[in-house]
Amino acid sequence: MLIRRHFVPSAGVPGNYPPVLTSFVPDLASPQTSGATIKFTASATDVESDPIEYRFYLDGVPQTEFSSTNYWEWVTDEDDVGPHTVTVYVRDNNHSPTGDDSETVEYTVNSVYGYYAVYPQAFDETYVKTTNRWFEFEGFRAIDPSLALDGGRYLNSWLTNDGYIGSQRLHVEFTSARVVKRIRYCNSHHDGYETNVGVKDFIIQGTNNAAAFANLTYADDTNWTTIPTDVSAMVKHPEGYDGVIWNTINLTNDTAYKYYAIKCANNHGNTHYIGIRRLEFQILSVDNLPPTVTSLTPNLASPQPAGATITFTAIGSDPEGDALQYQFYVDGVAQTGFGSNSWAWETDAGDIAAHTVSVKVRDNNNNPFGDDTETINYTIVAPPEYEAVYPPAYNETYIKTTNRWFEFEGFRAVDPALSLSGGRYLNSWLTENGHTGSQRFHVEFASAQVIKRIEYCNSHHDGYETDAGVKDFTIQGSNSATAFANLTYADNTDWTDITASISSMTQHTEGYDGVIWRTIELTNDVAYKYYAIKCANNHGDGNNIGLRRVVFKKLV
Repeated sequence: MLIRRHFVPSAGVPGNYPPVLTSFVPDLASPQTSGATIKFTASATDVESDPIEYRFYLDGVPQTEFSSTNYWEWVTDEDDVGPHTVTVYVRDNNHSPTGDDSETVEYTVNSVYGYYAVYPQAFDETYVKTTNRWFEFEGFRAIDPSLALDGGRYLNSWLTNDGYIGSQRLHVEFTSARVVKRIRYCNSHHDGYETNVGVKDFIIQGTNNAAAFANLTYADDTNWTTIPTDVSAMVKHPEGYDGVIWNTINLTNDTAYKYYAIKCANNHGNTHYIGIRRLEFQILSVDNLPPTVTSLTPNLASPQPAGATITFTAIGSDPEGDALQYQFYVDGVAQTGFGSNSWAWETDAGDIAAHTVSVKVRDNNNNPFGDDTETINYTIVAPPEYEAVYPPAYNETYIKTTNRWFEFEGFRAVDPALSLSGGRYLNSWLTENGHTGSQRFHVEFASAQVIKRIEYCNSHHDGYETDAGVKDFTIQGSNSATAFANLTYADNTDWTDITASISSMTQHTEGYDGVIWRTIELTNDVAYKYYAIKCANNHGDGNNIGLRRVVFKKLV
């Protein structure tokens, strides 16, 4: 915010007017993080073009003397955290010696430090111990961040057995010694009621002694160090409010402890139990900042039909360049553990619906459950239905090839009545010896068709000699009978290339004597009477090229 104050021209040199500030701006917008250097620059005008001097103030305290320098650089540190005012005064030495005009900018400096929760290695009684607890109200349930903070407290909080209303220890072991600086808590409640069960007076302690951690005797402080706190009593949860209310305990602590204790002296008046809904131990993280997710991208745009495999790739950024791990979710349910930055979703009919796909990233130096999250919407729809389209007859009038061996004509790769197992003689298209590529395979339909998919079974002979199968290819469409009749490989006159989902056919599995269907999806909305497969090469055979079966399909 800019605050202007103009001085009314006062007595001075007769006929001389005071200078006026025209702007006062920082080079970095507020707020900035401590450690930043912010340059404040002022501009002023003077009717008589008198020499102008500037003086800068921070929160009313002078930072410079009057001089001709019209800027001031503020080198901030942690002591500067908070809101401030930066002011500049201007004078021409013909009027007020303290300044003829001023402008003020409000500016905030934030701490470089952030608070981050730390957790035990696992949520069980190995790592979280209490002097007493009711069955299924164990102490670790007050630490586990995945549990509910509203509703009933059963399975969601720590609570003692009947008759234990104070003098309780709650001990937590971390994976390594940590300098805990703050504890957040939500005090005990059950559907928003029975809030007088919540912990009241308490003491925080730390130790690096495993025996002390294991000793839950309330009065035995052996090897424990008491940590000063800004409050000594926890706030009672508001009666009737069924939800989370966070309160904070600030610790004066610069020592790293592996074990921490909360000594719970008493509750807020309940005569049966004492407990707490949630505790969160927090450290200051300045030496290692958490990563962020910068993008989450699918390789196929939404929506996709059931049966599609969609690969989601996340990209994260970490200030220190730490190694990152990613975990993927669909509709809030984890699909992976923390690991790779990509995940392939193999969809089926059960996935037809609108979904959310999320990723969490962590660097293993901050929150073990993920430091940042990105979510996108993704929809799986019912797959389209296709039907096969065939030529009017299975002969060389309607199916033409640049070359073919006798009784291995092209139409034999289109005829659905022929066998897809056993020998390829009379059952497939195959060229004469020496023709291993640069082949055209043309098909004529009875009328123009919008072909959207081609399914194929690549060449094999009793499951062998599979390297004769077509490899690289191009799909084309035409409505020109002349183009259909011209089988010169390089002549594309009146043919239109059609974008295909792949550019190479897969070799049939050597040794498998049977059909293996594979699919080519076409990006095509034009009806063509003639279609061509330009077969560039095979999978390495030195004699022939061919196909066992080709099926052209349109949408129903």
